[in-house]
Amino acid sequence: MRTMKVAFAGLMLGAMALGGCATTGSVKRAQASADAAMDAARHAQGSADAAGGAAQAAGEAAGRAQSSADAAGNTANGAAADAKRAK
Repeated sequence: MRTMKVAFAGLMLGAMALGGCATTGSVKRAQASADAAMDAARHAQGSADAAGGAAQAAGEAAGRAQSSADAAGNTANGAAADAKRAK
């Protein structure tokens, strides 16, 4: 009886060990999935890089617009001061 239990335990351990082995097909499917995920990640990175560039350009344009607005405000303030002095 004890020998039978030991043999059964060895058989079960062997089956469990072999059950963890991947087939060639499953490895190929896993690699194909990994490759597709990598391609998607690269595409997403490219999109993110493009969005970052657009955001930077928009920020620079906003900075230029702010400078123009500041200059216009200064001109208006100067004109108001000139008008006040002319009274």
